[in-house]
Amino acid sequence: MPGGIDGHSLAAVAQGGASPVREELYGLCGKHHFLVGERYKYLWFADTNEEQLFDLREDPKEKHDLSGEASLIGPMRERMAAHTAIRPEVGYEPEALRPCANKPPESLFKGA
Repeated sequence: MPGGIDGHSLAAVAQGGASPVREELYGLCGKHHFLVGERYKYLWFADTNEEQLFDLREDPKEKHDLSGEASLIGPMRERMAAHTAIRPEVGYEPEALRPCANKPPESLFKGA
């Protein structure tokens, strides 16, 4: 990889090699950050500091938010903190988060 480029070389894949396995995907859409793994999807709405968590295996249509369950949300917060640590301006502060706990996030209605 050239210096200053964030990522991993896919040259081996392009040459017919094995594809690297990614355990989870971190992404950002506006001020909404997300982590998606094989089982869980975690959303953080930075503008309102709300969060949601869905079990994609048990709830593929994302109808039951598990963010109110401390045993599940804690590890997801740790992983999001690791992803956002390289960008301190993002301001991810787990102790200040507000679980939506199966309520619609206020973030989706701001400015509506």
